Amino acid sequence: TENLSLGNIGKLFHASISLKDPVLHLVNDIIHQEGKPPLCIISDVFFGWATELAKSVNTVNITFTTGGAYGTLAYVSVWLNLPHRSSDSDEFKVPGFPESYRFHRSQLHQYIRDADGEDLWSRFMQTQISQSCGSIGWLCNSVEEIEPLGFDLLRKYLRIPVWSVGPLLPP
Repeated sequence: TENLSLGNIGKLFHASISLKDPVLHLVNDIIHQEGKPPLCIISDVFFGWATELAKSVNTVNITFTTGGAYGTLAYVSVWLNLPHRSSDSDEFKVPGFPESYRFHRSQLHQYIRDADGEDLWSRFMQTQISQSCGSIGWLCNSVEEIEPLGFDLLRKYLRIPVWSVGPLLPP
């Protein structure tokens, strides 16, 4: 994606929704060969549609995020709530974080700052994250002992189990 403009990356992400039917076909082939559905389907947060797909083949979906728990909560909550849009200040509260915590508009990437809930990025991210919140749990690439507050806050926000599986480092 390094050679794509931000707008084209958004289009690429949005196009990933078209993978749902081929993945369903693949899973059905596996079920036919194995005689049973997979134990679970683990999907990236960008593939929230996998939650519905898993239910359709009588299995469960677990969402995986490559970031830590604290960053995942910030990312999820900012996208779902767009709190910076309802603040006249450069500092704003993000749902899921303690009342005293504030985020600054400059900490957001431009595509999130520009998001209004109707743009391509918002429509994709809000839909995929909302669907991912329907999975039976989340895996975070982090260690519980390193960020206990992040895991506690993320579990309270999502209201589903969150497990640490990290750090997962490239070989």
